[in-house]
Amino acid sequence: MALEHPNAAIARRLWDAAARGDPDPVLELYAPHAVLRAHGDNPLAGEYKGGAGVLEYLIRAGEMVDDLRASLLDIYASDDGAVTRYRTTATRGAKRLDMVFLIVQRMERGRVEEAEVISTDQKRNDAFWGVD
Repeated sequence: MALEHPNAAIARRLWDAAARGDPDPVLELYAPHAVLRAHGDNPLAGEYKGGAGVLEYLIRAGEMVDDLRASLLDIYASDDGAVTRYRTTATRGAKRLDMVFLIVQRMERGRVEEAEVISTDQKRNDAFWGVD
């Protein structure tokens, strides 16, 4: 069995922590000055600072929907970071979302320094999360 790249292991720990609702690894593995950028023209779009900001982003997303499920598809890693590819399904009233997303993370010294949440269809993502 091949060993997992250290940055893939960090991305997996973060994914597993979010799935469990465990904030500690997020606070530990995001540098205090790290920035998570969520793209688009919707209420979730913007910059979130440090692990606390990442938790704020996750909590806000959960509060805005009736149901939210995410399943891990792949994790790709290099010496500079990791990319987590996942599928999200969610409902908001009559709105439905079923889309693949990427989290592109730049890492240094075992911590996330910068992250981007990227939708595979930004227009459809904005329509789902947008204010009615």
